[in-house]
This record gives sequence, C-alpha cells and structure tokens, in this order.
Amino acid sequence: MRDWFPHNISTVGGEIDGLFGLITAIALAWFIVTQGVLLWCMIRYRRRPGARAQHVRGETRAELAWLLVPALLVLGLDLAIDAASERIWRRVKLDMPAGDLQLAVTAKQFAWTIGYPGADGKLGTSDDFALDAELHVPAGRDVRVVLRSNDVLHSFFLPQCAAEAGCGTGKVNRRLVQPQPAGSARAGLRRAVRLWPYDDEGQPDRPHA
Repeated sequence: MRDWFPHNISTVGGEIDGLFGLITAIALAWFIVTQGVLLWCMIRYRRRPGARAQHVRGETRAELAWLLVPALLVLGLDLAIDAASERIWRRVKLDMPAGDLQLAVTAKQFAWTIGYPGADGKLGTSDDFALDAELHVPAGRDVRVVLRSNDVLHSFFLPQCAAEAGCGTGKVNRRLVQPQPAGSARAGLRRAVRLWPYDDEGQPDRPHA
C-alpha cells in the first residue's frame, strides 16, 4: 500500500503512512464483515413458500445486541485510531523542537518566496537571501519553516516530507520539516483562492548535507 504514497524522505512520514494503513485495514475488515453478515441475512431470511415475515421491535436482549455490539466495536476501533493518531499529532504539532535551521516562507498570488539565513546562520539579519519557489533543506537536520502570507489563505504542502500547513494574512504559522539523511523531494506548493484550488509546483530538489 505504501507504493501508493509519495516517496517518503521524512523521519515522521513512515508513521503517518502507517496510520493510513491502519485506518484502511480496519475499514476494509469492517466492510468485509458487514457485507458478509448482510449476504448471510439475505440467504437465511429470503422469501420462502409458507414462511411469514415477522416484525422485529428490537426489545429483546438478543435483538438489542445486533445494535449495541456493532456500535461498541465501532467505538473501540475509533478509540484505537485516535490513540495512534494522537501520538503522531503530538510529535508533529506539539512537541516541535526549535530546529537546527529556520526558513521564512512567504506566500502570495501567485508565487512562493523562501528566505534563507546568510553566513551567520540566523534568520532576519542583513545577510539573508531569498529564492522563488526553490526549497533547499539539509538532510538529517530539523528545519523549522516560518509561514506568512501577503494576501489570501495558502497551503504549504511537501508530500515527500509529510508536511502541510496553512498560512493567512496577519498570522504566522510554523511547521517542522525533518528530512532523512538520504532521498529526494519535489516541493508541491498549492493554494486556495476564493475556495477555488490552483496547483503550483516548486523546483525539484535533493536534500543535501
């Protein structure tokens, strides 16, 4: 199934892909079980000569079990998915390290400007420089991306890094990118303008040490 996803170069991408696999496996298993029960009921209670239909009110324990047991199973599976996703969410969104490198990404219609620190390694100083739609990240290091928008709501999306974050005017958003020591990424940059989707793609880039 992982062949369906973009090539992963992120340290957390494998966990996110695994969560998708867990959800897909649970949904597929539940689909097979429910369709099997439905097929059994169609055969078992099909129309037969001399057999009269019965009205089931759902008042006995056995009848209520057909409602309560599936409901409890769905609740238990949902809690299992929530537990798995909460751990990943905490790692990606809450327990975010300061980052070895900070980049300033500014969104605008219809381009992305990515600012890099200069020789001093600090963002926001006089030796900073910027590139249009070119993302270069060092492999094996934590990169914190500071997102801003000059106009409307934009979505910063790096599928190979399992990273996506929105940014809008008057708000600064931060996202952590953790590329593995080896791999390649193609920066996919997309935005939503007045609820109409437009897709842009940045230049292909290989993380370098």
